[in-house]
Amino acid sequence: MKLRFVINCILLLCIVSCNTIPNKSILEPLSAEELLRIIKSEEEFADFYEDYWDEYGDIINSLNELEKAKFLDITYNELYSCYLFQTEKRQDSYIEWKQKYGDSEAKADSIIKQWKEYVANNSLEKYLKIEFTQFSAHPALKQTDYSFTLTPLQGAIENVVFRFRFTKKSDFLSLTPRYGSMHTVTYNKYFNEPAIAFWVGGLYDSNNNYIGNLSERNFRSNYEIETEIISVTKDGIEYNFEKKIPKSVRNYLKAVKDNEPLLASYKKDVIIELINPEYLDSNAFITAQSEELIKNKYPQIASFHLFIEEKENSKTDEYWRKLFQDVGF
Repeated sequence: MKLRFVINCILLLCIVSCNTIPNKSILEPLSAEELLRIIKSEEEFADFYEDYWDEYGDIINSLNELEKAKFLDITYNELYSCYLFQTEKRQDSYIEWKQKYGDSEAKADSIIKQWKEYVANNSLEKYLKIEFTQFSAHPALKQTDYSFTLTPLQGAIENVVFRFRFTKKSDFLSLTPRYGSMHTVTYNKYFNEPAIAFWVGGLYDSNNNYIGNLSERNFRSNYEIETEIISVTKDGIEYNFEKKIPKSVRNYLKAVKDNEPLLASYKKDVIIELINPEYLDSNAFITAQSEELIKNKYPQIASFHLFIEEKENSKTDEYWRKLFQDVGF
């Protein structure tokens, strides 16, 4: 009985609130007097109104008369009723998402933890030590040369594949993403003592900084070298993390190492590849359900939102087109 009473009170409050909202077109701003009258009985409307005009105001003011005519009869009363309905249903959708996908992230964390332990316990660095040994620039040949010393640590090695990148030390902060290009080096000769592997590059780093005039000393003082062993072949057996670790997990671990933001998107890939290929994150799930409900209950408002979205996309495309045109692309 108490629950029914609370629900009835909420419904009554929504009805009273919506009755204070004028049947005025959403394409026309409300006057200060109208806003004051509404906010006295419905404080939440103030944020709703401000967000609406912040997000849509510029586009609404740019509409021609024909475009306005399509949506002129949508009122603030209808739009606010839609907002309240959407807010209520989003809460319901979140509960449904928790029931359907709520344990997916915990499962992904467990899988990632297992593979992190695997990598730690099976590091290829126990077989091989890689040291960056020399840099030389040759402007006349339009190239730079890099050499690495490969030292076997547990007997002879038949083949090695590793990656390296060099990052300017001024950009090499512990909390910043590392986006420098990774270069792959393959050394496919048998060796049981230190060997030298070479890589030939261009005169610019990955950020288009000219390095053709640097001595080895200047290069070392300005750049940090990172290496990563990809595979080691010993006694006819190839040890290769990339072939063993699932792609999504490999990408996640790399993103962590590179301090990349938005790790949630990499974890989502782990869930889709290894747990549930139909997985949706909470925001995507709730948004999809919300849009479908609005389309069925408030079709004209749904059309209005879609129209505004297309206008925003067109505006963004035009911005980039003009920008590329101005710089000569």
